[in-house]
Amino acid sequence: MGVVSVRVAGAGDLEGALSCWWEANVARGKVPGVARVGRVREKLADPEAVVLVAVSGGVVVGMVVAEEGREGDGGGAVEPGLCHVSMVFVRAGWWGRGVGTAVLEALRERAAGLGYARLQLWTGAANERALGLYRRVGFRASGRKREIPGVGAVVHLEFPVE
Repeated sequence: MGVVSVRVAGAGDLEGALSCWWEANVARGKVPGVARVGRVREKLADPEAVVLVAVSGGVVVGMVVAEEGREGDGGGAVEPGLCHVSMVFVRAGWWGRGVGTAVLEALRERAAGLGYARLQLWTGAANERALGLYRRVGFRASGRKREIPGVGAVVHLEFPVE
């Protein structure tokens, strides 16, 4: 496995990012339905989103998508200074190789350059792999939790951008 570089996704990276997302979900036993694939494709193509990809040998091996955070957990007005991380995925063959750390560190730098003061995300309360990654890069639990029908318990994490 070769060197990994992280960059802002271009139009030519979007199918690779979608493939990375798909493969990571399948490896976790969560095969996405057609509607979900369509929503993710739209999110990746959203010109307002920050989409970064980790690439090795011309293949997208990791990706992160972030957007302006909104009040009311996404239902309200834009909350100045808040960047919401909506997706972080790494191809299963690359798990444990630092790709997730690399894309999140690149996102932190990008978010700081865009004027964000903090990052936030929600993740599965039982997703130990993701929770470990987020803790290693500096995210901390805010204490907020909720249940999402069809998903289960999720926890809210925050990270100050410095």
